[in-house]
Amino acid sequence: MHFKTIAPPSTKIYLLILILVCTTQIFAQVVIKDSVEITPIGRITSPNRPKSFNSNFDRPIYLRIGGVVGLTGGEQINGSVNQPLEEAQKFKLFCNDSRILQDAANSSCLLGPFMQWSTLSFYMTYPDPQYYTCDGGCPSQVFPQANSVGILGGYSNSDDVLFNPGDPESIFSAFRFPITLIPDSAKEAIPPPTVLNDTLVFGNPFLRTLQHTLTIPVTGNYRIRLETAKLNSHDDIKLLTPIDTVLLSDAANNVGVMIELGELQKGYQLTPAILSHVSPLVEGTTMFPKVSQIGSGKWMLRFEDWTDLTFDDVTLYVEPSADPPESLHVVVAEGIIWYGDTVALQIVPMDGQGRYSPLETSEPLKYSIELTPDGQQYGSLLYNGELVNMVEGLDAVDGIGKGVSFVSTSLEPIDTVQVLFHAKAYTDAIIFSIARPQLSIKIKKKIHGQEQNGIKKINPSIQPLIGGGSPIVLMENDRTVPLTEKTILLGESKFFYLQQDVNGELILKETSAPTSDALNPTEFTLTAITPSDTLAVYYEYKKPLYTGNTFTGMGPLPKGYIRLIGRYWTVTDDYKVQLTATYSGKTQSVYVKVKKPGLLGNKHNTIDDVKSQPFNLDELLITYGGKHGILPQMIKGQIEQETIPIFTPSYRYEPFSDLAIQLDSEKNMQYFKSTLPFIVSINPNSMGGSFPTGHINVTPIPYPKIPIMLADYLANHFSEYVDLDQKKVIGIKEQTKKLTEELNNLYLHFVKKYDSKKISERQITIKARDSLALELQQDSTLRKSFNQASQTRVVASYGFIQMMYTTAVVDKFEETGNLYGNAGTTYMKRDSSSQQPELLNEYAFAFPQYVDFTLKNLRSALKKKKLQTLPENNWDDGFEKVWCKTFQLHNKWRKNYGNEVISKSVNYEPRSEN
Repeated sequence: MHFKTIAPPSTKIYLLILILVCTTQIFAQVVIKDSVEITPIGRITSPNRPKSFNSNFDRPIYLRIGGVVGLTGGEQINGSVNQPLEEAQKFKLFCNDSRILQDAANSSCLLGPFMQWSTLSFYMTYPDPQYYTCDGGCPSQVFPQANSVGILGGYSNSDDVLFNPGDPESIFSAFRFPITLIPDSAKEAIPPPTVLNDTLVFGNPFLRTLQHTLTIPVTGNYRIRLETAKLNSHDDIKLLTPIDTVLLSDAANNVGVMIELGELQKGYQLTPAILSHVSPLVEGTTMFPKVSQIGSGKWMLRFEDWTDLTFDDVTLYVEPSADPPESLHVVVAEGIIWYGDTVALQIVPMDGQGRYSPLETSEPLKYSIELTPDGQQYGSLLYNGELVNMVEGLDAVDGIGKGVSFVSTSLEPIDTVQVLFHAKAYTDAIIFSIARPQLSIKIKKKIHGQEQNGIKKINPSIQPLIGGGSPIVLMENDRTVPLTEKTILLGESKFFYLQQDVNGELILKETSAPTSDALNPTEFTLTAITPSDTLAVYYEYKKPLYTGNTFTGMGPLPKGYIRLIGRYWTVTDDYKVQLTATYSGKTQSVYVKVKKPGLLGNKHNTIDDVKSQPFNLDELLITYGGKHGILPQMIKGQIEQETIPIFTPSYRYEPFSDLAIQLDSEKNMQYFKSTLPFIVSINPNSMGGSFPTGHINVTPIPYPKIPIMLADYLANHFSEYVDLDQKKVIGIKEQTKKLTEELNNLYLHFVKKYDSKKISERQITIKARDSLALELQQDSTLRKSFNQASQTRVVASYGFIQMMYTTAVVDKFEETGNLYGNAGTTYMKRDSSSQQPELLNEYAFAFPQYVDFTLKNLRSALKKKKLQTLPENNWDDGFEKVWCKTFQLHNKWRKNYGNEVISKSVNYEPRSEN
């Protein structure tokens, strides 16, 4: 098997006493401290003795998490108007026969600490009988209402003890004592057997049962989808059957991953489980889920990976690995039929790739199947012992229509013929419908007086859907199929093409992997539907080429195909186009709607910002990318390219760009004029103004906060600017020339020095680099070339996409209208002391500038001037190639930068919510 990764009786009561009793159980003994803190009275000593309880009335509270229990004074609710609340406030609260509260309505106390899964049992008893009267006798003990106590801990860490001991008109018709829990992680404990055996309330994650083995109902492709995992749930996902193997490690960092199981046969058995890694108490323990079958061949598995039995730590789905259903297939069980034979039929919903894909409905699913008039002359349908031409109300078993057969008995054909069927699936309204799946009949024919068998296998045709979920008219074979709506995710690519059915009718299909099997020549047209002035998708007749995940260029599509890419999406607008395909004078059309992705890849979906606050990165990129037509996965690929460590807010000073500006008198005045803010000076010791507050998450180094000479900065960080393989200093050539020459001289010196020793070329280069860094720290001619103050704030790049401050104060808003700033104004104001350069490290501030800057680079890559209309589709170089050039303009100095961005974006392809 191959896996991969993707009311008590009515009584009148006037005086009661509340007793707190603590019970003991195996593995979870309840202990009350010898001294219990009581307010406002003082302290008592607890005898800690067990009590016997009537199981029909006793309702213990289980402590889902260990810790200290707080008990608050009682509150009367729904009391009789004839008995004022003040009477209740006179009652005293007792714990183990000792009075602990003088005023039961207004006092409180702390008890504990208790181990996890300890139990607290409450009850009330009557004092001297002279203070009360009862109709029909009174019980000696009154227990809380059955629905008022249960589990303490988990999410709320609070509960109530609610008594309703007597006449509803009594002041005690309802009396509530709130209790709380102060958790203590040191009190963790394995649940006792009495808890683990209570399957109606809890469940036993340590015990494997029959429900944990899933039996595949229908042969098809299946997968395991990791839906949720808590932050500390670094557990392993595994199978126990059919083989014992770990499928995935660290669930918390792999939410959304699909584990493809491949094709599984009907009857195949799977037993998923997890290995817990959340606590030493359960480390390495195999734990089993609560299982719910939620559809045909689909299960939800909720795992507990600790001991609080919430069963919400890890959630998996086992489900068919298929796209949404696109068609119904009539399948012959045996694959062959002879004249005079009977063969079982099945109606199977499948996706566009011919994979089993069950229809999920909230109402019972039914099927119907009908023989076409031509087919009726060759046989009948057999259902419940009767021969008919049509069967309605056929129950779906595991999502498949079963229980009907075809009987070939009417007319012997003279050759192999096709018997055609009309099938549909429906609830109260038709939801899917398909015409003419075909069945070939194998017949007996004589050759030279001898009977010879001619065998022809079944080849059912795939037909389009014509349903929707509201009542519709079923289209007959000679009518036009109504326009359907297909979807494409923002950033997703789909390829559309035409096919013909056996009657010559056109079928417009989609695929994620184009082949040569398409009608040609096909003419495609696209029309903007909503909004009417924006084509929601990009189209072209090329496809990207990759070697592994490395982008290598563009190639032509097979003839008869068109590529669509979901390019625009916003919360407020419905982005939809109409795609029409024409072949031999016939046309077929569909609507294509752009939908919001749920995730961009399966990692780095939520990250920390510069203030160490988590935020949804995917949501940010989808919002900006969808509004401006920049694929969100490409932005994510660029963020990976620009950040060290990846996906962290970054700061990077550019010393050689700094030197180039300082040596250019015109640019020096432009950027470093003394009246401008943020200019660093050695004397006086100044960083040029204040820094933003809260920027605690800055990588790979924090902002320099002390002035430093350029030579000293280079010496301290020289390893960041040396390419060891090419033996050169990285940066502007004119400013790095001297350093590169000296690096090579030192390299040759060390080659001679270590000629007789076994030392690698790379080690020699490192020695040369480190020696050169020492030269920069000394008073040498080389140091004098870098005798300037490092402008570490102005000549630096910031944020997830590393925009230079020197760029932000020069470039102007030109491509985004007045959305983020008036057209013609710079991204940042050069003379503003409140717009610190470091604000570019705050994503909410930086992303408007980023999208405008990127769209300008796109225009340059397409060689279009500012006022010319930007071509929206079918770019000469192809989509990815143009974007490769666009991103290259972001970093002109790094060879293959654009290609690296496109290649990394493949890791973040858009995915649906589920």
